[in-house]
Amino acid sequence: MKAITVDKSWIQEVGHKNERAFEQLFTLCKDNVYTIALAYMEDAVDAEAVVLEVFLRVWKAGEKLLEVADFNAWLFTITKNCALTALKKEALRRKRELEFIDTNTGGIHYTPEDSMASDLQAVLHAAMNKLTPQQRKIFELSRLHGYDRAAIAKNLGIAPATVSAHLTIALNTVRSFLEKNAKNISSVGPLLIPLLKIFYNN
Repeated sequence: MKAITVDKSWIQEVGHKNERAFEQLFTLCKDNVYTIALAYMEDAVDAEAVVLEVFLRVWKAGEKLLEVADFNAWLFTITKNCALTALKKEALRRKRELEFIDTNTGGIHYTPEDSMASDLQAVLHAAMNKLTPQQRKIFELSRLHGYDRAAIAKNLGIAPATVSAHLTIALNTVRSFLEKNAKNISSVGPLLIPLLKIFYNN
């Protein structure tokens, strides 16, 4: 990670939960964090998710930030750990999906309607599994339950700006996954365009 000169006063302010200082720190360091995350994830959407997770950890660190001697080295370690954790979760998710398919599809016969509904559900489920727990919660509250961002922020006890960041990455993740995967399943193809419209309304 390229060393960046970070104003120590920003770190102190972030440690005391100053949102303005956090935004400044995010703007300064996000590109470096993304570069490292992308090297591990090899996927832009996954790398963006790691960036958000890294800065959520920075925010949650609170006053522990005041004890960090070398912020660049600390941020690199957090980024690497977040990326490796994401890779492990993705590998486990894929393993479980394959085990589920092997266990539950043998000897079952679907009508075309059943097949379409099953394929659509499977694609949506897989897309949702690409989200972090917090992203998924916010995504579901927004897109499946119709809450606006202010209501979600109040419900979860977080800042509206945090809701917006989570939702933006969640929407991009789901859109990208649907575009890459749903169109390759013939039964889901006719539903892809109306389905995507749900997620393109920010």
